[in-house]
Amino acid sequence: MLPFRKTTFAIALITVSLLVGGSLSAQTAKKKVPQLGFEPLTFGDAAPEDDVDVEVAATLTAVDEKSADLQVTVTLPKGYYIYSMDKSFGAATQIQLKELGSLKESGDAWKADHEPKVVADDALGQTVEKFFSKVTWSKRLTGAVTADTKVVGKLNGQFCGSGEDGIPGECRPIRDREFTANVITAALSPAATLESESVTESA
Repeated sequence: MLPFRKTTFAIALITVSLLVGGSLSAQTAKKKVPQLGFEPLTFGDAAPEDDVDVEVAATLTAVDEKSADLQVTVTLPKGYYIYSMDKSFGAATQIQLKELGSLKESGDAWKADHEPKVVADDALGQTVEKFFSKVTWSKRLTGAVTADTKVVGKLNGQFCGSGEDGIPGECRPIRDREFTANVITAALSPAATLESESVTESA
């Protein structure tokens, strides 16, 4: 990529970062093609794709009656990547939990299931962390866990094509992609599950 094109792409990507920033039983999130309001930012030689998108799904697994593990998985099209949660980068992936019921977030950071690819990006002028193909972020939640516990959240960020091997060079925003996870209660004692069912039936 020529220096001028790299500089142009860097400016464009920073612009998208500002627009996007701010703010799994596997259950597939409400999947919507993002309403961009503008054409996807492109770079490299391949033409942009019209129908590529990510899938976001979540699972909530009871550890015991007082904690549960939430996992949020992003599945990407072939040749595409998503950025890590490194807050030093403006287009970092963000996960926000909107409904927790009786649960609450611990102070622990989200943890990815594998290490990202660390790249010194000349166009951006900084080192960035990329996940290709698929990544799952996890966090432990604490509080009363019953058979009807569920969590609702949303994911923001962007995903980009590599611009190599026929994959378009483009970046697309992920805006408020919602997911819902109902608890898997295998770890709960039969007594706790029965008590939850009785409360639900009498409501």
